[in-house]
Formats: sequence, C-alpha cells, structure tokens
Amino acid sequence: MVLPLKQPTAAPTRKVLAYTGGSAVIGPALSEIVLYVLQLLNHGQELPDNIQKAVYTLIIVAAGFVAAYATPASSDDVPVVDPQATP
Repeated sequence: MVLPLKQPTAAPTRKVLAYTGGSAVIGPALSEIVLYVLQLLNHGQELPDNIQKAVYTLIIVAAGFVAAYATPASSDDVPVVDPQATP
C-alpha cells in the first residue's frame, strides 16, 4: 500500500506549481493561436461558440498536463510505503 506523499510543509509540490503555470500562462495564449489558425483554415469564418470553448478548455488542460509531466519531482516528493502492507 502506498500512502500519500510525504511533504514537510503545506507548500504545493513542484509538479502542482508547473501545472498551474502551464494552464494559467501557456494554455490561454496557445489556445488563442490555435483558434486563430482554425479560423483561417475555416476560410475566415468564426467557429461556433461551443467549439471555441471546447478547444480553449482542452488546450489549457493539455498545456498544464505537459508542463507538470515535464517537471521532475522534488526530492521531498517521495512516496511513503507502509512496511506492514502486503503486496
């Protein structure tokens, strides 16, 4: 059994900070660029509002995931293993 991560403080881990930065900074900017390109490919016509919102949301989530995945874990972010647990 793997218990929650051992954190010495209540501060967020590096991966959480990376996800936040990726989804808050990179995601919206990248979404605008992708939507612009999609509209150009659509002969200058605006995409339906629900499609724009879906693309925007998916890119923001993906940017956050990629940022968190690419960030290495801190040495403090090691799982605590229960020695009495059976495999």
